Amino acid sequence: MQLQTLSKKNTVSELLHSLHYSNIEEAGYEMLLLSAQNQYAEYLSETRKFENKYQMTFEEFQKKMEETLYKEDFDEEDDYMDWKFACDGVCYWKEKITELNSCF
Repeated sequence: MQLQTLSKKNTVSELLHSLHYSNIEEAGYEMLLLSAQNQYAEYLSETRKFENKYQMTFEEFQKKMEETLYKEDFDEEDDYMDWKFACDGVCYWKEKITELNSCF
C-alpha cells in the first residue's frame, strides 16, 4: 500500500515538473482557469451563432420579442431562451475568470 502511494506521488511530482508547475495548487489553479475559459468560449460561440442567424444583438432580439409579444413563433421563442442562457453563461464564466485571475 505504501509503495503504491509513493509511486503515485512520484508520478504526480514528475508530471508537475514536466509541465513546469511548481506545485499541485498551481496546477489545479491552471486547470480551473483553462476549464473556465473553455466554458466561456463555448457560450460565446453560441451567442455569436445567434447573432449571425438574426443579424442583431441579443438586446435587439429581446426588444423585438417584446414588441411582438402576442405573435407566436415557437422557433424564435426557443432561440430566445437558448440565446439568453448562452448570454448568462458568458457573463457567469467571464466573472469567474476574473475572480480566478485575482486569486493569483
